[in-house]
Amino acid sequence: MDSILKLIGSCLCYEHVFSRYTVPEVTINGEKYIVNELIAEDNDCYKYTITSQSSLNSARANPSSGSDNNGNKYILKRVNCFTMEDLKIALTEINYYNTFDCKYIMKLVDSQILQQYNGLIHGVPEISNGSSLTLGSSYSSTSTNNISKVCNIVFPYFPLGTIDDLMNKSIINNDFVLNENEIIEILLGVARALQYLHNPELRNESHHIEPSNNINTTVNDTYKTTTPILKSDTPLEHILNESETVSSGSNFNNNVYIGMNLSPFNIFIQKNQQNDNEEYEFTPVIGDLSCCIKSSEICNSIQFKEWLDRIGHVEYKAPELIQKNIEVISTKSDIWSFGCLTYALIYGTSPFKREEELRGSSLSYSVNIGKFSFPEKAEKYTDTAFTKLNELNELITKCLKVDPNQRLDTTSVIEFITTL
Repeated sequence: MDSILKLIGSCLCYEHVFSRYTVPEVTINGEKYIVNELIAEDNDCYKYTITSQSSLNSARANPSSGSDNNGNKYILKRVNCFTMEDLKIALTEINYYNTFDCKYIMKLVDSQILQQYNGLIHGVPEISNGSSLTLGSSYSSTSTNNISKVCNIVFPYFPLGTIDDLMNKSIINNDFVLNENEIIEILLGVARALQYLHNPELRNESHHIEPSNNINTTVNDTYKTTTPILKSDTPLEHILNESETVSSGSNFNNNVYIGMNLSPFNIFIQKNQQNDNEEYEFTPVIGDLSCCIKSSEICNSIQFKEWLDRIGHVEYKAPELIQKNIEVISTKSDIWSFGCLTYALIYGTSPFKREEELRGSSLSYSVNIGKFSFPEKAEKYTDTAFTKLNELNELITKCLKVDPNQRLDTTSVIEFITTL
C-alpha cells in the first residue's frame, strides 16, 4: 500500500500529501522519530526500531559525513498499562534503567508516559502501518471510560541485535559468528552484570549511586493535569507517592536484585573496535529489566505466583520458578539461567530444548528434574574450534543443579571463567 501511495504521489507531484500517511511517526518529549518496523510483540508490550528525524535530516543535508545511520536508530518499547500495578511495574523498570550504572546493563535514552482514552493517546490513534502518530497532543474530553496509560521507553540501537539473533544467523549461514574467546568474553560480561545486581556490598564499594530523578521529571512534564491515571479517584500524584518505584540511594545500594528473565532473547551485543588492528571486543548488555525484582519482594501470594507463570522462557527458567517454590527463589535462579545461556552459546540451543527434540521429553519435566546431556562436540552446531569445551561443560553442570544451594554464585562463576 505504501508503494502504491508513493507511486501515485510521485506521478501527481503530490508526494508530500501522502508522506504523513505512509511514514508512521512518534514524538517523545519533543523529539520526533520515524517508526521503521515492529520487531517484537508480547501481550501489551510492543517494540519498534525508530530513527531520529532530526539526525536523519542532518545526514541528508550532509551526505559526505559518512554516517551509517546506526547512530540515529533507537529501539522504542511501548507498554500499555491498564491497572495501577501495570503502571508501577513500568515505572520501576524505567527507574532501574536510570539507576543502575553498569556497562553490561541497558541505559535509558528517553521515556514518556501518556494518557490513553478509548484507544486514543491524547486523541491521536495508536501506532499502525500507514498512520501517523504524534504523542503529546492535547485532549479536551473529560470522559474517563477505558482510561489507560501508555509508557514509551527509548533504548540504544544494537546493530548486531541479541544473542538469539546471532544464534539464528549461525543456523541460516551454517556457521557461528563468535569464536571461543569471544563467547568466554560475553559470558564474563553477563556474569559481571549479575554480580552487580546480586551483590550490594560490591555495588557500594565500586561507587555510590544516587537514583536518577528523571522519572519524576518526565512524568510530571508529560502529565500536568489532575486527570486520574486509571480511576476517577486515583490521581497520578497519589500513585507516584505511594509507589516504591523511586527509592533512596542507601536503599538502592542495600538491595539484592534478581534478574528473573536471563536469556539470549534479551541480551544485546555491542561490538567495539579495540585498536587500529581491527580487533574487536563484544560487550553483552542485559536489555530487559521488566522482570527484575528485589529479593525482599518475593512472597507467597497468589498474585506473585501468577506473575511467575507469565515471565521468562521455560527453557531458560529455573525449576523453582516453574514449580513456584517460593522458599528457594533467590539469586541462584539467575545462575540456572546463566548455565542455560552458556550451553546455548556453545551448542546453539537450550539444553532442555535439545532434550525435548532428541527424546520427546516434556520441556517443563526436563527442567524440573535437571535432565540434559551434551553433544559429543560443539562443532556439531558450529565451525568454531573449542579448546576449553570440557571446562565450559563443567561450568554449565555446576550452574544447572536442581538444588539452588549446590549452584555456584556470581563470584564463583567469575572466578571460574577468568581461569579459562
